Amino acid sequence: MGLFASTQLHAHPISLTNAYIRVFPDKVSAKIEIFVEDLYLFHDLKPNDQDLLEPDTLRKGIELHKEFLAKHFQILDKDGNQLKGTVVDVREFDIPEEGLPLASLMFFQLTYTLEYDVDKPEYLTFLQDMGNQDIGVPAETQLRVLQEGAKRRKEKLMLPGEPFTLRFNWENPEMTDSSFNAGETTEGEEGDSDEEELLGITSYGAVYSFLYIEPREIRHEILIPVVTLEQSVEIPRADSAFLTIKEQPKAREAIEKFLKSKNKVEVNGQLIEPEIDRIDFYGLDFRDFAQQAPDQNVSMANGRVGVIISYPLNQPPEEVKMTWDFFNRYLWDVKGTVYVNDKTIKTELSRLNEENTYTWVSESVVEPYREIEPYDVTLPKPVAYPVSIPALLCLGIAVVTLFVGRKYTLPGILVAVALGLAFLPIARIDAATWIAPPARLSEEESKTLFEELLGNVYYAMENRQEERIYDGLEHAVAGEMLSDLYLKMKKELVIEEQGGPVARVTDIKIQAMEIGKPAQEPTAKKVDPRAFTVDCTWQVVGTVEHWGHIHSRTIEYQALFVVSPVEGKWKITALTVESENRIKYETRLRGI
Repeated sequence: MGLFASTQLHAHPISLTNAYIRVFPDKVSAKIEIFVEDLYLFHDLKPNDQDLLEPDTLRKGIELHKEFLAKHFQILDKDGNQLKGTVVDVREFDIPEEGLPLASLMFFQLTYTLEYDVDKPEYLTFLQDMGNQDIGVPAETQLRVLQEGAKRRKEKLMLPGEPFTLRFNWENPEMTDSSFNAGETTEGEEGDSDEEELLGITSYGAVYSFLYIEPREIRHEILIPVVTLEQSVEIPRADSAFLTIKEQPKAREAIEKFLKSKNKVEVNGQLIEPEIDRIDFYGLDFRDFAQQAPDQNVSMANGRVGVIISYPLNQPPEEVKMTWDFFNRYLWDVKGTVYVNDKTIKTELSRLNEENTYTWVSESVVEPYREIEPYDVTLPKPVAYPVSIPALLCLGIAVVTLFVGRKYTLPGILVAVALGLAFLPIARIDAATWIAPPARLSEEESKTLFEELLGNVYYAMENRQEERIYDGLEHAVAGEMLSDLYLKMKKELVIEEQGGPVARVTDIKIQAMEIGKPAQEPTAKKVDPRAFTVDCTWQVVGTVEHWGHIHSRTIEYQALFVVSPVEGKWKITALTVESENRIKYETRLRGI
């Protein structure tokens, strides 16, 4: 008997548990079915000399397992706090008077009922660590969750330390939750509404990968559960269950160092050095991951990390190759999405069969970056009429002498003329422009030129490096206001709701434009007569795209511009913003 029992237990060295969960508005009821073998495995119960677990020994194990389940089968709220579970019932079997032989422990079951107080929870995370390293026994739990009012249950085979999170909709319990592919969704069901509400990020345990291929940069955005990332990166912290605000800066350093060495990207055959733009920590109830995450402690069981990695380009991409080499025991494959222009491409990368590389090749001829060209002043320069003031005075004296008609008239005239000729080269000024008005642009030509200059200002801001932005702006803006305009434009293009990224301008709409002549300020430098003012009202549509959805913002401006010739080039030389109003702000899914 003893030899047989030993062989049986060796052939089945794993704990198998069934957990049936009912989620009510005010409580969670968990019925956990275990094999009696678990009492022997987890509580070091001692059989007698006949390899029997005697009734008192079994009852001792039954009592010990109440505390064991309350500790090692956990339900967490949205912030990662463990709910307190109370064992309210144990359904036993009739224990034979002689006890149970070790070889038959897998033929008997116990059902423990635990209850947890809740208040219409939106999120619950289930976690079991019944087979952790300290215990040393492999354990699996088949979880089945049913919300009150719903007809379908969600199922998940839980391994130790691998959390499972579900979202509960109390207005419509039948709404499908696609977390961990739980449940089955039929086309046309309410799952679409859930996806819209959660902006496409509907799974709380999956890794999301978004690869944006753009003319000036490649951007890789990764959303990953903290518990998955921790399998590869050591995240130092005092409390094993939480990562505090003070601990997050060091965690970012560790994550940045790790990810910079992973998932290499080659563009046009050249390996591109990555730049980490953002590393944010999110709680369960955070939905729009493009927004700035609030400072808060994050649960290690159900928190997530959002990472944005950019690869700046010196030329538009013709071929992009990304190799995903970030795998661990929780992460064997990754389903990703690639965005190129308006196209959405699905990918799947796996550590098996060397299927961990994605390659994109442009389908058309790649156009080079559009260069910002200066606009030459082709108008003829104003005609100059240099006049000497002393010479004019002498001429006036000669004229007066002529009309006075005295005996010294002729000598006086000759003297005045001689002095006038002597003063002619000195103290000269240009005659007034009304003598010969300078050539000017027509109203239509002025409008066309201004539209081009305004467009170039925004186009220059598309560059990723500041020196390139300045180089582009120099062709449209006068040097003395270059820095001020750059800072102003950068501030205006920042979308604060998204944590500060610079929006990409997708459209510039001129609403109204009036051409005029600049006023001459008494103390100011003389205005070039060919200069013109533009009283303009225009709308700018800026977008920021992250994590598979697009934030679009439309702002209307009204400003007075001055456009002048500067060293033979047309440039904006002055700008006064009169008003700035947000017209529209919207978010839409692009597709995941």
